[in-house]
Amino acid sequence: MSTPARIYAVAAVAVATLVALLAFAARVDSTSSADSPLTVVSVVPADGAVVSAAPAAVHIRVSGRPDSARSHIAVYDNGSSRLDTGAVSPDGDDGLSQAIVLDRPAEIVVAYHVVSVDGRAVSGTVRFTVGATGGPAVSPPTAHAHSVDPFGATLLVIDGIALLVVVLLLFRRPARA
Repeated sequence: MSTPARIYAVAAVAVATLVALLAFAARVDSTSSADSPLTVVSVVPADGAVVSAAPAAVHIRVSGRPDSARSHIAVYDNGSSRLDTGAVSPDGDDGLSQAIVLDRPAEIVVAYHVVSVDGRAVSGTVRFTVGATGGPAVSPPTAHAHSVDPFGATLLVIDGIALLVVVLLLFRRPARA
């Protein structure tokens, strides 16, 4: 076996080993997070609560370590006006906090989508009342969804094709004279 052939063979084995290790690591990560779903432990103010004064923030505690950069908490009043201000912030090891501004009685809907650092997610809504409102029931906010980024998906496909071409070139045997 010539030197270039040995180099190609070693490179092919290294690439195959790396792909296998990455696939195994992804499988281990997905099975550990799938074993226990992320759940909401508590929300303050609680669902259905009637509070006399508006809270400065809404607090959500979950059964894991939340990722504040990937989580969302939106707070709406009965007129569908957003009440949340600023970004979601960490609240201890297992919670998130969203500051709100409200200076009048209102019926409030809190829509949340919490993602943990290991990729598990939980979402839902909580309703509470500030003061006596007597107004119409709160309609839930428009649901949000996460979709595939077309640019990122295109780059991923191009990377896959490039990897396939490289692997095929590594396995290609030189012509014999």
